[in-house]
Order: sequence, then C-alpha cells, then structure tokens
Amino acid sequence: MKVVMTRGKNIFASRNIQFEAKTSTCHDRLKNVVIFLKTDKIGESVRGVIKFSLITRIFLLFSMIISCTLLPNFDAGNDVQVFDMRLNLLRDSHGTIMGDSSSCFCLEGHACEILFYSSNSENGHGIIGGDNVDTNTRLRQRNDILRHPKCMDGQKRKVAFHTVYIYDILLSPFTRWDAARFLTIAVDPRARYPRINDGVQNPECLIQNIGDIDSKDTCHVVNGDDDDYRFTSSEQAHAFFPLFPLILRYLSLLLATLIPQSLLPPTYEALVVLSGVLWNVIAFTMSAVAFHNLTRSMLIHATKWREEAMDDVEFHRDVVRISNLATVLYCLNPANIFFVTCYSESTFSLFTFVGYYLFDKCQTCATRKGTFTRIGYLWCTTMSWMLASYTRSNGTLISAFIFLHLCGNILNYHWRNTICIKNFFLLIIKSCGTICVYSVSVFAVIAPMLLHDQRGIEMHCKNRYLQYKPHWCDFDVDDPHSKFSLYRYVQKAHWNVGFLNYWELKQIPNFLLAFPILFSSFTGVMYWIQKSWNEGFPDNLHGTARVSIGNILKWSFQALKKIEAAEHPSVLNKEDGPLYLMLAGSKTLAHYALLAGFACLGTFIAHVQISTRMICSACPAIYWFMTLILLRCEDRVHVGSKVVTDKVLVCYLLSFHVLSVIFHVNWLPWT
Repeated sequence: MKVVMTRGKNIFASRNIQFEAKTSTCHDRLKNVVIFLKTDKIGESVRGVIKFSLITRIFLLFSMIISCTLLPNFDAGNDVQVFDMRLNLLRDSHGTIMGDSSSCFCLEGHACEILFYSSNSENGHGIIGGDNVDTNTRLRQRNDILRHPKCMDGQKRKVAFHTVYIYDILLSPFTRWDAARFLTIAVDPRARYPRINDGVQNPECLIQNIGDIDSKDTCHVVNGDDDDYRFTSSEQAHAFFPLFPLILRYLSLLLATLIPQSLLPPTYEALVVLSGVLWNVIAFTMSAVAFHNLTRSMLIHATKWREEAMDDVEFHRDVVRISNLATVLYCLNPANIFFVTCYSESTFSLFTFVGYYLFDKCQTCATRKGTFTRIGYLWCTTMSWMLASYTRSNGTLISAFIFLHLCGNILNYHWRNTICIKNFFLLIIKSCGTICVYSVSVFAVIAPMLLHDQRGIEMHCKNRYLQYKPHWCDFDVDDPHSKFSLYRYVQKAHWNVGFLNYWELKQIPNFLLAFPILFSSFTGVMYWIQKSWNEGFPDNLHGTARVSIGNILKWSFQALKKIEAAEHPSVLNKEDGPLYLMLAGSKTLAHYALLAGFACLGTFIAHVQISTRMICSACPAIYWFMTLILLRCEDRVHVGSKVVTDKVLVCYLLSFHVLSVIFHVNWLPWT
C-alpha cells in the first residue's frame, strides 16, 4: 500500500490543495521496511510502533555483539575508564581456556550487599556494623573494603567456562566509553564520594578497578597537595546525573531477588549491564510510543478548529500515517547506538517525550470544565520533566520551552480579553496566576541541577573526615548568591567545556561528524522561521519583507501569540498543503526554538561530537522536519542556497548506523 497524503477528495478541497502523485514515490522505498505504516487504525498503529521499535533494538543488539566479536578492540588510552564485569576465565600461558572458573557474585561494599545484609549482620559482617558504630568507623571500614574486597555470598562458586564466555561476549559491547561511568556509579554506592584519608600523611589510595580482587597495584601514593589527582574520580562522577544509575541499581537488585541466582549472570556487575540493556530497550519502546502519540496529537490539534477536518475519515488516516513515518525516523535516528548501550539517552527521551505529550494534552483542556484537568496535566508534565532533568543536565533547557508557552499564554490572553473584560485588575490577577503556575514549573525543572550541585558540594566540602579538600571549596560555595556551579566547574576543568573552547584544528573530524545533524537542525529552524515570517507578512508572501527592528518585533509578538492561539493562521502556502500547519506550524514554535538551542549548545559550547545524541534524544522537531522532507522528497527544500533531499537523508541514517556499530563497540571515537 502506498503511503500518500490524499486519496480522492482532500479535506482541504476548499483551498484546492492537492498533493501530486509523485510524492508517494519516496514512501514506496520504505514500504518493504516499515510494515506498520500500512495500518490506518490508531490502536494497530501503536502496536506496530512497539513491534518496530523492538525489532530495531534486537537488530542493533546483535549487530553490536557481532562487531565486538569479529573486529579487534583498539586502545582507547589510559584516561578512559573501563568497567570490569569480573568475568575472568582461567587461561594458561598461551591464552587457552583451562576449564571452569570460580566466581563471586557480590563483593562487599557494592550495592548488592543489601541482598546479604540481614544474614551477614547477624555474624558481625557488612560495612554497616550496627547502630553502635560511629560514622568515622564506617568510613574507615569502607576504606578497608575497597582495598581488600570480600565475597558477600561466602565462598566462590564454580561457573562453567562456557557460561562466563557467553556472558562476556553478549555484554561487553555495552560497557564502552561513558557507559563504564554509569555502570560504576550503579554498582558502587560510594563512587561519587571522595576517598577518606587513612589517618597518615598520604591520603587514601585510589582504586581504579573496583572489584578486582587479584589486583596488586591498585594503590597510588600521592602528595598531600595533589588535589587534581585525589578528587578526579569523585569530581568526574558528578558530571553524570544520578537517576539512570539508580534505575540500573534497583532493577538489578529486583532481578537478583526475583530470579534464581543460577539463571543470572555470574557477577553482580554483569547483572547490572544486563539490566541496563533491558531497561534501555523498554525505555526506548515507551519513548517511541510517547513520541508517536505526541505527533498524532499535534497533527490533530493543529486542525481541531477546522470543523470540516474533524469528521473526515481520510484526514485521520493521513494523521496516523504521518505519525508512523515520524516514529520510524525516531526509531532509526543516527544516534541509535546510544539508545541501546548503557547510556542515559533512552531514559531521558522517555521522560522528555512523555512530558511533551502531557503538555500538549494540557493545552487542549481550554474550557472551564477542564480547568482542573489542565492543572493536573501540567503538574504531571512538570514531574516528567523533573525526572528528565535528574537524568541529564540538558533537561534544564526544557525550562525555555515552558517559558515560551508562558509568554504566548500571556500575550494571547491579553489580546483576546482586553476588549471583553472591562475589569483591568481582574485581568492582571489572572495573568499573575498564570505566571505563578508556569514559574513553579520552570523552577521545578531547574531544581534537579541545583540539588545535584548542592549534594556534590556537601560530599566534598562538608565532610569533616576529609583531611584534604578540593581548592574550589574556598569559592563561597555556601553563599546562596554565589554563581559557583560544581557541574560547570567539573565540565570546564576535566573536559574543557566552554564557549568556543572546542574550536581547534584538531577537532575538525568531530565537527565533520556532527555536521549532518547540526546542518539539519539549523535548516529546520530556518525553514520554520521563513514560513512564520511569510505568515506574519501576507502581503509579501511571494517576496521578502524588509528586515527591520520593527518588523522583527512585530513578527516575534505574532509568533508568540499564535503559539497559544485557538485559531489557525489564514495564510497557507498552496504548495505546502497541510504539512506546514502540522509539522512546521505556529504551534511548534517552542519545539523549533528548543531545537535551535540544542544546536547552538552543541556548536559553540559543548563537545561538538555529542550534538547528534543530544539533539536526537530531546528534540521532536528534528524528526518532524525530516518527515516533512520525505513527504516532499520530489520537491527540494530550499533555505538560501542549501538543498536537502530525501536521498541524502536516507544515506545519512544508514551510514551512521553502520559506522556506529563498528566504531563505538571497538573503542574508536564516536559521537
């Protein structure tokens, strides 16, 4: 079945808008790949989204395993953290496997010790030591555990070599690069804390490989003034927000409680990796459903005030098809590998897209009868975005999304009610109430960053058992008016993150790697601006309105007002059809503004190579713009002299999938 926007009479026949038959040719290329695009029913479409999402996850998982098995691993350098799953096989001097190996499921001091705490506490074991043991003794005991970790489940148990070998092959690809940091934080509850001094001249030795019982050279003697070395581990751990590691930790504990140990991986570390893979598959599938529902809701509500469209069956079929295509692009996004491995992108996308969907539902509760329902949706939206901010730091940028809708709400409210409401003070009170509600949401989204910073400062600067403290503790960290941010300091000190700091000649390969997503993002933003500008100046629809400060201000106020407007603009380019209203209309202003913000962040401030996964995990607008490209694949999309075609887009998606599977799992630099 061809996926076309019109069959027979179009719902916008009053405007004589007809899509040409050639538009369907690009969709036929995806027909054999995207099975669920053939359905027209919403329920069947959602099941198709789940099915397609799981298929792509399974395909990527096996591709990564095969790549890691067949291709050699490269040396990533000594400064790259490696996660040890303790899946060590007994080998002879020639590297040949000798036979079964011994394994300890849980090491003392790891998060899994809670599974054995009740039994060990009766025998005087465990790091808690009872209520009569003071904090200093606990911390000293923690140091001893780190140096000489013991097996919590008694003696080591023998594990068949083929079991260890299989788990090592299956799970190793998902521990690369930053995944090792997330996994270490999930396994070790004290990974974020600085090491406590021994009570001697030299501070406590730092253990690089947590859980390596047989390691003899894990202690390093440093001078008392070597702050950079002493606090490197705990400071770098602060750059990774806690929600995703906590999910992995408690999911693995749940699996260890419900499933017999004989059916689990031989070590707790391996179980955490398995939990991370399972969780990311589940989280991505749920995020795909949320994105599909968001797109469908946006398409329907974009024309909800057109009575001739609401009762048209063909219109709803087209809405489902467009939503399916956009969801396919999300499931095949160029940063897909980071949604599978033990990174936090899938979790962040889940809470972010659920928040977008709930916020869109909140916007539709416009009647007085739905006032409390709208407030309920708004608070659920805020909670979802709070969880997103507690997963990744860039979740705080969502506050700009809320702020733009607040401005549009106020402008549209005054525009509609200045004449109707004679009591000016009542209008002011209602406006202040709206500002208060949205301001609370903005603060709630930013709060996780502030709390995470405060917790890191308390760990390093307010621990009275630390003999040495980092030098940044002298920066008035306790002053509420201080502009010091531990997260910003860590990013600057350890990764050189800052404005134009990454603009170096040696970073040209990384800029080339991020160029496609940045170009697509800026092109999509410029496309939206061009359409919105033409809409704001209908007399210049086929020309260009003079760019002046007055026109820019007029256009800005009109764009903000229409983001919350009940009616749709009357200007509609004939060649765009309903696609402009649905995928790049006035109500998508905040989404494209957020896309521009993330693109600028990746270009000028952050490491440019993370732009791909940063944008793909947070911005629905990038998929809507790609959908628009595919729906108009025979008509080139121009922005100045730039041209984007569907062939380039398809090649981009396919090439990034192949290269990521080869590069990332074999310790080669990737996005």
